[in-house]
Amino acid sequence: MKFTNVNLRKVVFLMIKEFKVEGLKCSGCAKAVENAVSAVEGVEKASVDFEAKKLTVEFLQDKAEEQRIIEAVSKAGYQAELV
Repeated sequence: MKFTNVNLRKVVFLMIKEFKVEGLKCSGCAKAVENAVSAVEGVEKASVDFEAKKLTVEFLQDKAEEQRIIEAVSKAGYQAELV
């Protein structure tokens, strides 16, 4: 069987996950977490709600995973867990 002019497309899902972050003491800490997570390959957007101690991350399902995000937060000096 021969196929010509076949257009194969990969479907990529944008995931949105929330994490509880421990150790945040100021808005600078929140910015450090945002920067660390934004550097993870596949992360499209990271934002921290300092008052709620919550990190919201938008990432490409095939490029990033929750564990890599948690590790990035840990390397920045804080603790995170999936909500």
